[in-house]
Amino acid sequence: MKNSHEIIKALKADGWELKRVNGSHHIFYKPGEKFPITISHPNKNLSIGQIKDAERKSGLKLR
Repeated sequence: MKNSHEIIKALKADGWELKRVNGSHHIFYKPGEKFPITISHPNKNLSIGQIKDAERKSGLKLR
């Protein structure tokens, strides 16, 4: 599994922008995309569900 730092780095490289933070949840948006991506940060190991959700919404291979 990957940690939140690696996932956030990949999202930012693909053009996703951090728009807001709600507690430990960092919410990323990308112009032209319908849904935001929420990543728990800082977190050593993200759950497979969070990683799959981010992959589905971003179209990136994050695992």
